[in-house]
Amino acid sequence: MAAFPTIYRQGTMIQNPVVETFDDNMAQDPTIRSQSEGGYVTSRARFTRVTRKWTIRYEWMSKANKNTIKAFEDARHAGAESFTWTNPENATTYTVRFATPVTYTAHAHTNWLWWIVEFILEQV
Repeated sequence: MAAFPTIYRQGTMIQNPVVETFDDNMAQDPTIRSQSEGGYVTSRARFTRVTRKWTIRYEWMSKANKNTIKAFEDARHAGAESFTWTNPENATTYTVRFATPVTYTAHAHTNWLWWIVEFILEQV
């Protein structure tokens, strides 16, 4: 299984570069709620497995790093294939896929040398 690509910053190899935005949430709410006529609410889990999703936004990515991530996304056919990714918060490795296409936005007045790269990963 493929692993999320290694990113380089100023010639030094780093697996998890500085992240501008990092959100860790449930991918789906597993709760089913039913309200009775007496005003009581009963609830139960729709399924027992709770999956996670992460929103990640890298600021000031070099053009080379942006192209590395873009090639990786293309090789995974966007969200069709899973890969391993290490959570920078707790160093846990998860099997994930892209939940949405990766967005690439050039920083203004940088002549397309520096990019904002943003994506959502969901646990498989």
